[in-house]
This record gives sequence, C-alpha cells and structure tokens, in this order.
Amino acid sequence: MFTTAFPVKGINEAALAHAHLSSVIKSGDPKGANNCNLEITISHGWVIDSLSFKTVDKNGKSEYSDKFGGEGGDSDLIKFDWPKEYLTSISGTHHTFEKQHVIESLCFHTNRTKYGTFGRTKGSPFDLPLKDRVSVIGFHGRACNYINAIGVYQKGPSS
Repeated sequence: MFTTAFPVKGINEAALAHAHLSSVIKSGDPKGANNCNLEITISHGWVIDSLSFKTVDKNGKSEYSDKFGGEGGDSDLIKFDWPKEYLTSISGTHHTFEKQHVIESLCFHTNRTKYGTFGRTKGSPFDLPLKDRVSVIGFHGRACNYINAIGVYQKGPSS
C-alpha cells in the first residue's frame, strides 16, 4: 500500500488493499533533489506490465531505474523535451486481472501533448492531476507481475 500527499481520483484504498504486492516502485529522490524525468519505458498489453525511468540529477548525470513489474507486453519509450515539456497529469484505469488489482492503462499528459493511452481501458478510471508549477521528481507505487499502483513525488516552486 502506498500513500500520497495528493488526491488520486477514482482509486480507493480498499481496492488497492486487495492487490498481491511484492516490490515497491521508487524512482527519483523523494527528499526533493533536482531530478527531472527524461524518459519512461512502459510495457503494456491487456494491463501495464512494467515501467522503468531515466532521470537526470542536478549535476546533469543520467540515472536509470530498475524495471518495475513483470515481463511481457509491447514496450514504448516516452521521451520528454525537458525543460520545455513537463508532466501535468497522469490518468488511466484500474481493474482486477488474474486475481490482482492492477493498473490497466496509463496516459501521461504534459504541457505540450498526451502520451498514450497504453493498455486497454475497460476498468475504472482514475486521474492524478498535478499542481500548477510543481515538478515531478520521481515515481512510487507497487508492482508484482504487473503494475499494481502508481504515484508521484512532487516538488513545488518554494520547496
């Protein structure tokens, strides 16, 4: 189970409690280092199979996360034109799949465009709006064979 400092519309804690979870997704520095997200690799089919991330730290060094989730699905690479392009929201659907509560689809919205929808969209929708002028400095959530939950670490302009 993960908690967030912002509302996730459409996903309730009881539904997430039914997920079979084995690993924690953690990418970026939740303490507020100047990370920026440059790339997201997303594998998907019927559901979101896995995620991995590339960030750049305040010294310009690229950092690659582990791959979170399982094998399978088709892979897509999302490349952000940072600092001109940044995330403004994440949306998707969640559903029960193979007796797990999973993230079924994801869509990444930026100030310039929309990436996705990845996965299928039969489940219950959720929306994770990001506050204006807030930077996404990392991701967190849960994964087993699939992505079970996702959230973001944010840094505001006064942080």
